[in-house]
Amino acid sequence: MNLPPGVKTHHLPGSRPEDAETGAAMIELFEEIQQVINHFQQEYPCLGDEEVSEVLRDLLPGSVITPQSVEVAIGRLVEQELIWIEECRTSQDPELFSVAQRTSQSRLLGAKMLARIILPKYNEIEILVENTREKIDSMDWQPPAA
Repeated sequence: MNLPPGVKTHHLPGSRPEDAETGAAMIELFEEIQQVINHFQQEYPCLGDEEVSEVLRDLLPGSVITPQSVEVAIGRLVEQELIWIEECRTSQDPELFSVAQRTSQSRLLGAKMLARIILPKYNEIEILVENTREKIDSMDWQPPAA
């Protein structure tokens, strides 16, 4: 992969040493929680996914995640992705833009899937995310003005 001058692979999000440690901790936490949920759902068949979701929301630090907070967070992500992709679009390196385009598409798809899971019904945020993905997909690299 061609990176801009001065940028090393370990500078990229997801490639830093602390990212690996955080990722491993999150996987371990997920697996532990999943085992506990499975155990309780076997012991108490009356505990469905909705009841488990309610308990997990109550355990979150701070406040409970509301549909509105999810929409706001995804809206911010959309704004940040558009700013970032626009910066990469006019970079010196067309490869950087291509990688950024794919990365942004993946992150937005993840946000859309998250919205489908957390939000009660199909809503405007999914439309916003899909429209943004289409916009990013239709963009072309533009060399910097001389």
